[in-house]
This record gives sequence, structure tokens and C-alpha cells, in this order.
Amino acid sequence: MLKIKWSSRTAYNLLIALLIFSVWAFNESKIITYPVKIIYIIMMGYYAVSRYRTGTKYQVWCLVMIVMSFIPIVVAPNFSTASYTFINMLQVLMIGFVTYGYLDEKSKIDFVLEMLVCGGLILSFRLILVTPANVWLSWNRLGEAIGSNSNDLGNKAAISAIIAVCMAKYVQGGKKILYFAAFGILTIIVLFSGSRKALIAVVAGVILLSTIGLHNKRKIIFSVVLVGALLFVGYRFIMTNEALYAKIGWRIEDMIDVFFHGGSEAHSIDLRKKYIFEAWQLIKQHPFLGIGLGSFQDVSGYKVYSHCDYTEVACSYGIIGAIVYYLPLLSMTKKYIMLRNKSDRDYMILIIQIVLLMTYLTMVMYTSAFVQVLIALFVAHYKLRTVEKGNKDPALANEVM
Repeated sequence: MLKIKWSSRTAYNLLIALLIFSVWAFNESKIITYPVKIIYIIMMGYYAVSRYRTGTKYQVWCLVMIVMSFIPIVVAPNFSTASYTFINMLQVLMIGFVTYGYLDEKSKIDFVLEMLVCGGLILSFRLILVTPANVWLSWNRLGEAIGSNSNDLGNKAAISAIIAVCMAKYVQGGKKILYFAAFGILTIIVLFSGSRKALIAVVAGVILLSTIGLHNKRKIIFSVVLVGALLFVGYRFIMTNEALYAKIGWRIEDMIDVFFHGGSEAHSIDLRKKYIFEAWQLIKQHPFLGIGLGSFQDVSGYKVYSHCDYTEVACSYGIIGAIVYYLPLLSMTKKYIMLRNKSDRDYMILIIQIVLLMTYLTMVMYTSAFVQVLIALFVAHYKLRTVEKGNKDPALANEVM
């Protein structure tokens, strides 16, 4: 009979797994996610306080952003919308705060990465179980069966897929096969979600993984040729498969048409350009305080978000607030780029950071809990990395963010 040795660490690991699974696979079910988030913040907060894992620059940033989020409520034209967005921001920032407090060992960081892949797989299996067969074989995109937005679904599957393929490169033995299998399943979900931005994220992740960190010219050329061949085969497969062409093939054609001809018959791309242009006009009109939390949909008259995280945050907080918000991720990306003697794990995290910054261009993600989980992971890993290097160079021991 299988015996599980329970300990406080096992309980905390289970808690972080539940958070990731609920946010990844059941995010639309607030009756599930809200209680999990509240319990997670309380229990992980207790861990952080009791272990004196508070007061770091990242955690101070979380508190500063919470305070800064009060101002956009005052200037917002719709108090209800701004208050709802503030509650979401409060949740995700507190989740980031307490998550960092728990990530004080590399094994815990590895566990979170593994759970992010598992979360994507649980989402995939849920979709397979509840989505009618006719949806898979028609032009309809995945997501409606579980009440989830197709682009959000595709984005989560893409991030899990990128982590899976990165882990597959860096682990040994049977785990390598499992991670490659996970990558395959998650990429299929990305394709059937019909999300171009998610597909671009996966392609970008694979290209970066195949080339970043290489110094041998022959290896670089071989990697570029191999990736190019795989992309060509994948493109032909999508374009010749009726179901995949109906979901994403024609969308890829429209995207290519925009890139090469400067025009577009793709209505969705034109709308996104219009939203972002309008957001930029509002940012110029209200550069310091913004227009209020989540207020683009009301002020613009479009009744939707701006479809770009950078413009949405700048509209909500103003330019100074936006700079403060993006500081941790930009700072970490720069530090990982400048880090000498990068390990395989360093390169993996750098790739995820770059993909996340790219994804911000086409999706609004600042109220998403998993974003702060990832940023807390980046900061925690860098802290452990610099402390490890600091054993040889004391000047690096306190360097973070």
C-alpha cells in the first residue's frame, strides 16, 4: 500500500499545486478559485511571516502597487468597474507576495515549474472530456464548453508548453519523454484554441530554446535549419488539415498578409489596432494619473479591454504607474541577460521572461494570478542564484531586482 509521508512542506506544496490547478484549469469557476486564493494567501502568508521571508524589494513592490491602485479608483468614471479590478489586483499582488516568501529553495522552484506544466495538462484533459466532438472537427474554437476565453486558454497552454519543452531539454531519463509528450499535447490545445498570439508564443519559445546560449556557429546554423524545417512541416500540416485550417490556418494567412502587404482583411487585427490606438490617445491625454483601473472599456466606448497589457496598464495607472508596474519583470530580464555563466535553468527562465514580455503586446494580463506567480519565481530563482555566486563573490550576495 502506498504511503505518503506528510509534513508541513507537503501541505504547502499541495496548496501551491491547488492554486496553480485552479487558476490554470478552473479560472472561470469563481466558486473554486476564490476560496483557494484566500486560503493560499492566508497559509502562505503565515509561512512567509513565520520564516521572516518578508521585506524584500519584490515584496515591497507588491505593497507599493497595492497602495498605488487606490488612486485609479478615485479618478475612474465607473466606481464599480474600478473596484472590481482593484479586488483582482489585490488578490494577484498578495499571491505574488506570499509565493515569493515560500520559494526559498531551488527544489521548490522546480516544483512550481512542474505544477505549471501539470496545470496545463489538467486544462487539456478537461477540454478533451467536456468539449463535444463536433467542436474539434469544425471552425469553432476551444473554450466555450468550459466557459473560458479561447485566447486566454491558448495563452495558458502556450506558457505550459514552453515550460515543458524547456524542461525536456534540461532533464534526463524518462522525464524527458514525459515533458516532450506534454509539449505535444499542449501545442495541440494551442492550435485548436485558434489563438495566433499563443501559437506565436510557442514558436518564439522553441526558436529561443534552439538558439539562445549557443556559441558554436555550426550548432546555431543546424538549429536554425532544423527549426525552420519543423515550422514548414507544421505550417503545411495546418494548411492541409480541414479542421485546423478552419480554426487557425486562415487566421495565420491573414496575419502573414498583414506582415507582407501592410494591409489586412482580418477584422480582428484591425480592431486590435483600433483599440491600441485609442488607448494611446487616452494615455497622452491622461499621462500622470491615467483614466482609472480597468476604465478603458468605459472611457473608450468600445466596452472591451485594449488587447495590449502595456496600454491597458498605462491607461489604468498613468505612465509613471506603468513604469513601476513593469519594473520587476524588466529588471529581472535585464539581470538574467547580463548574468555570467548562465545555467540551463537560467536560460529557461530568460526564455519564459522574453515570451511573457512579447505576450503582453497582444493580451491584457495584469490581473492574472499566474503572472505574479511567474514573476515571484523569477525573482526567487535569481536571488538564490546570486547568493550561490555570492559565496565566491560577496559583492553579489545581496543583489536582487
